[in-house]
Amino acid sequence: MEKRTTIVIAHRLSTIRNVDKVLVLRNGQVIEIGSHAELISRGGDYANLVNCQEPDPQSVMLESCKSLAGSLSSRRVASSRRTSSFRDDQEKTNEKDSNQEILSSSSMVWELIKLSVPEWSYALLGSIGAVLAGAQPALFFTGIAYLLNMFYSPFPSVIKRDVEKVAIVFVGVGVVERM
Repeated sequence: MEKRTTIVIAHRLSTIRNVDKVLVLRNGQVIEIGSHAELISRGGDYANLVNCQEPDPQSVMLESCKSLAGSLSSRRVASSRRTSSFRDDQEKTNEKDSNQEILSSSSMVWELIKLSVPEWSYALLGSIGAVLAGAQPALFFTGIAYLLNMFYSPFPSVIKRDVEKVAIVFVGVGVVERM
């Protein structure tokens, strides 16, 4: 893309090999500018850093890498001390929190039960309604089976009376279900 500037802060120098311009900074000041190839050919700080990141342990540049890294090592040691101290504090805090969590989980359940007391009547009515709604298909087919069984009666008056009762029950259940 043309007419676009992208700034890349690289921790691995291999990620910036194909960029147009590389700026090397030390203490906030630009010390080298150029392409990757130009800076490598100059043999300056950029070339030393690239050689430090090469996976060649036999390299002669090992000493220069150590000298470049020397200024960073004191910062790393202080940083690692702070990090390990922070980790220790975090672990102690996490242990305290987990103990409190274990102790308070049972008390939280009781607290929730106490808070939900005003809604228990709704929960009870809802549970009864759910049971009835779930039982409705089974009751419907039980009624159909009862109706079919009535038609085998040898007395027409008994058939008429029982069919009327079952029909009224079905209409009543239908009306209640639609509410």
